[in-house]
Amino acid sequence: MFKKKTVLILGAGASVPYHYPTGAELVEEVKKMVQKKLSNKDYWRSFREPNNGRLTDTTEILWEDSNAQTKHKEYDRKLADFFTKFKNYNPINIDYFLHQVYGGDSPEHKSLIKLGRELIAEVILNCEEKIDDKGNFTRPIKDQDGKPVKDKNGNNSYEDNWYRYLRHDLLSGGTLEREKEGDTVLLPKKLESSLNNLKIITFNYDVSLEYYLLKTLSEIPELDAQAALKNLEILHVYGQIRGGTSPLEIEKYGQWIAENKKSEFTKRSQIEGAAEHISVIGEDKSRDKKVTAKATEMLKDAETLAFFGFGFDEENLKVLGLKDIGYPSYGSPEPYSNNPMGWRGSLGSPSLLPSTKEDKATLLYTNYEDRGKVTNAINRLFKLDQYKLTLRKSTGSVAKALADDFDLL
Repeated sequence: MFKKKTVLILGAGASVPYHYPTGAELVEEVKKMVQKKLSNKDYWRSFREPNNGRLTDTTEILWEDSNAQTKHKEYDRKLADFFTKFKNYNPINIDYFLHQVYGGDSPEHKSLIKLGRELIAEVILNCEEKIDDKGNFTRPIKDQDGKPVKDKNGNNSYEDNWYRYLRHDLLSGGTLEREKEGDTVLLPKKLESSLNNLKIITFNYDVSLEYYLLKTLSEIPELDAQAALKNLEILHVYGQIRGGTSPLEIEKYGQWIAENKKSEFTKRSQIEGAAEHISVIGEDKSRDKKVTAKATEMLKDAETLAFFGFGFDEENLKVLGLKDIGYPSYGSPEPYSNNPMGWRGSLGSPSLLPSTKEDKATLLYTNYEDRGKVTNAINRLFKLDQYKLTLRKSTGSVAKALADDFDLL
């Protein structure tokens, strides 16, 4: 049970076990998808509106085909332009590519960023389908040659699922003790408190965590999982592919391809709809300001702060309100001190430090394979020798961190 106010900040690495790509892998997935679309001679059919089962004469069919092919030609032109620049630019991150190459205000640039978001949305939706037919939620472990690693019974081995450790912490300590009002079973107060004390800020578009918690909590008798999870605040910094304002429902996670096998038009329409509810780095400054204000509010009272699978990208730190943290860009040895509000501060950018030396706070972070970039970022952002800040690091996966290295409670 979460008794302390805890904030998790999730980067791409936190979703990797659930079949989602890292930033570099997303670049390759988008590249393959664009090549496939450009070589698909029948892709124009996805622009043809279905006739809803009505009988139509030959003239109407020919007009629909012609209209669809005209739309497809324009789409194909933009796709080819996108692919040429994408290949020549050879980005390490698609967000930066879209922002740097198509960051202008022209309608053409805006339409190409929209195209980029649609490609990202399709990759993310395709990843949902990789849950295998035995219900394994995480991806299989592979050896250096890319072959599945087998267990002692000859079955595939799978990456550990860190969501189950989080669920365990949420439900521990008697949080499911039932109370009744007449014949109605009430939401357990301890569970409600546990959920309220946990907040999550994620830089990922996917909703695998929300789906997993909804699916597994729904197995508990007399517990309204949907009602319970309304007490868990999750902020998707760059939007989410399902739920929220997206037209796609979290409950239908993993069903997208199966639902749209019969209609390429519906499939493409849903991609466009989902893409409208995600953004890329630097695309929407006004939205970024609102997200920063929300993130600051979520961070300010945290007693435990945990970064999972987070790469400490400079632009992402700015969205969190951390642009004034650490050392000035001109290299002065003195840290910023213009607004040392601490992460309990209510104004300005949080420094993610306890507000006084008397306060105690815990900082947890994963640094897979102990990368120097992450270590340097931690040293820059947090003045560990100046405050009573308990620091814990794990160089394994998020699941290993929660199983062996960290105690969130």
